[in-house]
Amino acid sequence: MNTSLFRRQAFTLVELLVVITIIAMLAGLLIPAVNGAREAARRGQCVDRMRQIGIAFQSYANANNGLPGHVNTLPHLSRNGISLSWVEEILPQLQESKRYEYLTESLPNPVKVREAIARLDVVLCPSNYDIEDDAPLCFVVNCGPTETNANGDPIDGDTAPYFSLFKDRRVPLLNKKVKLEEIPDGTSNTILLSENLQALCWSSLSRTWLGAAADMETSGTPPVATRSNEVVGHLGFVWSDTVDPSATNPIVKINALRKPLLAGITVSSTNRYNFARPSSYHPGLVNVLYADGTVKIMNDDVDLSTYLKAVCPDSDKAQQAPPIGLGL
Repeated sequence: MNTSLFRRQAFTLVELLVVITIIAMLAGLLIPAVNGAREAARRGQCVDRMRQIGIAFQSYANANNGLPGHVNTLPHLSRNGISLSWVEEILPQLQESKRYEYLTESLPNPVKVREAIARLDVVLCPSNYDIEDDAPLCFVVNCGPTETNANGDPIDGDTAPYFSLFKDRRVPLLNKKVKLEEIPDGTSNTILLSENLQALCWSSLSRTWLGAAADMETSGTPPVATRSNEVVGHLGFVWSDTVDPSATNPIVKINALRKPLLAGITVSSTNRYNFARPSSYHPGLVNVLYADGTVKIMNDDVDLSTYLKAVCPDSDKAQQAPPIGLGL
């Protein structure tokens, strides 16, 4: 009997190399597709969380006759001087009443505060994977321009609603609440909130009273959060008052400065506004929440005038007195 007929033939070296090459090619095709599917899922989660925040803002505005500020005073005087961020203000509307209670107690308990400022998924984008902080934050609200209009007047007081939806509510006489139903351009045309990679944290207590990094003033007991660039940079996105790229506060393209620390740039009080822009790790785009609760995509190459009109609640009046050096 001829046993050679039943002998198993081994792969030749050439055949083995061909098989390995085919497997490598298939893997090369599959890996980007898998990564793309994962990113699509993460962006979908991001959109869902922004919608939840939009619903919370609408509920808050209905109950409080307008939107909160990007920073706010407490509703009582027992801790006068401590400010609450927009996140803290809408915690009850996000089904987080216990956190709100812990953060607004007359004599806050450190153990309860630590629990209150623990990770809150609804204010995080899953694609922003390297957040390490107390009360981490990925979303920031529309705070408008930073300084003065074409007449040299501060963007504040009665003119503030032309340019933004959120101002510093610690000066209530100067900054009137914005009512969603009274937005001149309409809620479907005005950006309420955006992603931002340098948002940092949503509670001043997390970075002062518990002894973390000193981005806010630490005087007082408990410490008092300053009205500073850092506050706006952490909690709101802005657009600056000049198109001169050499200026201190230049207009910065969306997603142009995604992670300054990787580029050796230190974020400071003098350049923080440069990073208070819509930014994300989603390739080529940023998710933005409109005042009507819808979430839309803003591409990196969006036209500047289109972007500015979308952030201005009253584009017609804003065009009559735009910030110095900047036309809408």
